[in-house]
Amino acid sequence: MLNFSIGARELANYYDQPAPDLADIQREIDEWVDSSLLTSSTATIKAGIHEIIATRCPITIFPHFPFFQEIACTRPRTSWGVLQPMASSLLARKRSEFIGGYCKELTRFSSQGIVRAWIPVSYDHHAPSYDYILSIGITGFIRKLKRRLNVTKIRRERDFLEASIKSCNAVIKLAHRFQQLALDMLKDKTLDQDAKKNLTRIAETAEKCPEFPPTTFYEALQTIFFMREVIGSLEAFGMSTFGHLDRLLGPYLENDLKNNTITLDEAQTLIHELLAFTDAKFNISDTVYNETSTTIVIGGCARRGSPVFNGVTKLIVNAEIENRYNGTKIIARISKQHPKEYFELLSKYAASRANTFVIQNDDVLILANVLKGIKRADARLYVAGGCHEILVGGTEVNSRADTWFNLPMVLLRTLRHEPIGEKQADDMPFESFEDFCDMVFHNLLYAHDGIAALKTKYEEQWPSVDAAPFYSACVEDCIKNAKDVTEGGARYNHVSISMVGVATFIDSLYAIKHLVFDTGQLTLPELTAILDSDYAGHESLKQYIRNKIPKFGTEDQDIQHFASEIMTRLSGLGGQPNARGGVFKSAIYPHNLYMALGKITPATPDGRNAFTYLSRGISPSEFVKTPSVTEIINSLQKLKLHEFPESLVLDLTLPCSINQPIQPETIESIFASFLRRGGSTLQLNLLDTQQLIEAKKHPEKHPNLIVRICGYSRAFNTLDPESQDEVINRAMRQL
Repeated sequence: MLNFSIGARELANYYDQPAPDLADIQREIDEWVDSSLLTSSTATIKAGIHEIIATRCPITIFPHFPFFQEIACTRPRTSWGVLQPMASSLLARKRSEFIGGYCKELTRFSSQGIVRAWIPVSYDHHAPSYDYILSIGITGFIRKLKRRLNVTKIRRERDFLEASIKSCNAVIKLAHRFQQLALDMLKDKTLDQDAKKNLTRIAETAEKCPEFPPTTFYEALQTIFFMREVIGSLEAFGMSTFGHLDRLLGPYLENDLKNNTITLDEAQTLIHELLAFTDAKFNISDTVYNETSTTIVIGGCARRGSPVFNGVTKLIVNAEIENRYNGTKIIARISKQHPKEYFELLSKYAASRANTFVIQNDDVLILANVLKGIKRADARLYVAGGCHEILVGGTEVNSRADTWFNLPMVLLRTLRHEPIGEKQADDMPFESFEDFCDMVFHNLLYAHDGIAALKTKYEEQWPSVDAAPFYSACVEDCIKNAKDVTEGGARYNHVSISMVGVATFIDSLYAIKHLVFDTGQLTLPELTAILDSDYAGHESLKQYIRNKIPKFGTEDQDIQHFASEIMTRLSGLGGQPNARGGVFKSAIYPHNLYMALGKITPATPDGRNAFTYLSRGISPSEFVKTPSVTEIINSLQKLKLHEFPESLVLDLTLPCSINQPIQPETIESIFASFLRRGGSTLQLNLLDTQQLIEAKKHPEKHPNLIVRICGYSRAFNTLDPESQDEVINRAMRQL
């Protein structure tokens, strides 16, 4: 168990209690919606709901916890703000019909194992403009909204602007309620000195922030914290990130230290409390795990390109090393411009076997987004929206991380001449590998286009289902455009469909090329029959395919060139227009869908057995033998990773021993190699096979053993046995 502070324990104890009865407030919301539904826009209705929640729902301050945020609004403990039910019964039903209709129409692809999705638009993985919030405060939003309101007579625009003003004022009222609650709590004569000091600071800050811009490190951190939580509670949109925290907070810390208004120890304590919040709220313990979808971005660069590495960077990493927080994912942006000290700090962090952070390469990802039409100054401010998929903080609304595209399944259905969606199968024989590959990509594009068309159809309904007038005020250009985020008010508006099983797909195509068209060892029907049998009676062929035919993730020149060509073709699957004025981005971020989709995918031509996991991200398949980490990293060198603007994750599992730990210098050399080879995103797992086996048998002896899954980390003993075995196999895998 983590060593929580008194404040974090107060939080955890609160969340362990039954939720308060909000029936009266729910009735008030229902009455407001019933009376407004026929005459008001959805933005107007949502603003009225915000007013009721902000002024009527119970709020809580924890005497020893330094931040105020807790509002009881039926948001579950384990939600970061996604689709919680407090809206109204009518709006909830409308949302349910919205989601249900999409899933029903998607069946033509999902029933074939081609796609896994649960919602047409993203209620998660968003990011407000923390820069904007810190610079002008909510009063600044209101001034901009009123000025824009004065110059438009268009009813739809006026509805949006008036709703945003009402929502902004509701949030100011909410902050003032926290101020008053802190003052009331200070009347308690039994409070200890620490609680009095904490409540006094909360009262003073809530009077000012976020209504006005912060001026101190504490005020800025509190503002970011409060705004992230309140958007989740009011809008039911998940703000998964605390943003580019060291860039945002660095100047405040520097100024406070200069003026002796804070000490480094005090600042370090605040960072500890921030990180502890996620673990306490989401009940991360030795027996329970709930995905938190919470990130903090460090490093990277500022708007003009100067590298970021400052005192706040060090505070965040040191806190992680000291207390091994699990719920908040640290996204460390790196570039060739960063100082050696930064890489040394990150290497020390990785060597501690925290297994809770990822590396993202600015040199690739900034260029990738510029090539997709994002201004360089904006692209430099990218953040991780949830796991490691990225978006431009505060100016981009990307609807994604909700639809997963099974590449190997489309290949298999093409091989078997089976329909793709409603497209009838082409039963013509393939005269060449080029013919076969062209048909695979023809089918991939057909499926991608069909899924994109469905998402766009439902995205057109999004503003009438779930407008977000407060979140929209926090996103740059929405006020200027007088449009909600759901309508396309943001500067950049994208949608992503994520491709899963990349290495499985590439290796399968290459195996078909080798076995059928290059050497003539098999015909396509013969290979198909062998796959249908799951290689039964063909073990020697399976081992030949696995061990003799070159594989993605190795330094074989032919497979590297082949993979580069296939990846370029995959990047071309996107580009369709969406309903908000943007386009679909091609994306590869697998989360844990490589498990679920693998379980429904038959045997593949790369030697993979039926219903086993697909490959992860752009990592080689688990059964592929590579001599070293260096070879895996070198395999990236011919890939044009800048063709994918949303990060491509390479998972590296480094076998290590508790008695002979990997030294930071070794990891630092891996980071340097990753930069040289132009990698996009890197995830590390430092795993001791024997410790994992022991932990599976005796979980009580290893409560703090953390493993990286794919985009998130978990305590090993919270995994199901099958997932534990998968992690053990990773650790045993011959590099």
